[in-house]
Amino acid sequence: MMFLLLLGGALAVALGLDRLWLAPQPEMAAPTQPVSVADPAPMSQSALNPAAGLAPDILAPIFDRPLFRPSRSQTLPERAENAMPNPEPDPVAIAPDLTPTLLGTVNLPKPGGAFLAEGGSGETDFVAVGQSFGPWRLLSVGDGWAELEGPDGALRLAFPQPQQPDAETVAP
Repeated sequence: MMFLLLLGGALAVALGLDRLWLAPQPEMAAPTQPVSVADPAPMSQSALNPAAGLAPDILAPIFDRPLFRPSRSQTLPERAENAMPNPEPDPVAIAPDLTPTLLGTVNLPKPGGAFLAEGGSGETDFVAVGQSFGPWRLLSVGDGWAELEGPDGALRLAFPQPQQPDAETVAP
């Protein structure tokens, strides 16, 4: 069985090589005109460069101010009828919210205190009842709330309550 496989393989190789050696060679025709590699057929300059046919004075502004440079974009003087009226005054700067944020409360030992974060810088500190935290003074604390007094009067801070889902969105 092995002998038949080897014989078949040898026959296939022999036929393949025979086809390579016996393949007809393409005939080369004699050139009718001598071809010079150094001098290819002349092409028109406008086919290679469409700008070659333009007069140099048309292209002068492009060469004077090359594209893609900041100096290329010149601002033209505005006409009186196109001139903008006086610009709007700057808006009044809004003062940042300096209301402290309640981070935690301590009820025992009495009098207790609260962990507060400053609204502007985020600085945190423990403040006992009666002490000051910036312009605010801690008056009292309870489970999840703290009462402060400051420049705007009394302020009661509480922990955020989890939002209850709407009855419509809850599937029965």
